[in-house]
Amino acid sequence: MQFSSGQDQCSGAPHGQIFDRDDDGEKGRLGNLRILLAEDEIFVSMALEAELMAEGAEILGPVMTLAQGIELIDSGVEMDGAILDVNLGDALVFPMAEILRDRGVPIIFHTALGERDEFARDFPEAGVCVKPTLPQDLIGQAAARFS
Repeated sequence: MQFSSGQDQCSGAPHGQIFDRDDDGEKGRLGNLRILLAEDEIFVSMALEAELMAEGAEILGPVMTLAQGIELIDSGVEMDGAILDVNLGDALVFPMAEILRDRGVPIIFHTALGERDEFARDFPEAGVCVKPTLPQDLIGQAAARFS
């Protein structure tokens, strides 16, 4: 998978920083954080899951549909944060994001749709990463928001 190295793709993220794992290979930047991943593109999902796990995260999901995401949230599983693709197939992720917001779960929107009115209006505390995003930028934002 090829990632852009252009301008800062994540609002509020430390751009261009590469976060290495500890010398002994333990934990990484996201050590033991439980992160819900909602992404309907299988190759993007697999790449993100691998990058996040390499930094020590425990991935919940990944979920590929709005219904799967809401079912996982409703199961009562504890989570430290969520990375949400805005467009999950034929549905927008905002109903899931509202549940997460109301439960105090930090959110990062990972989207190819660019900035949307909903972000500032309904989710002012959420991070936004516009695809394509460098993995280290997304990981940096996750570490800052979910820790």
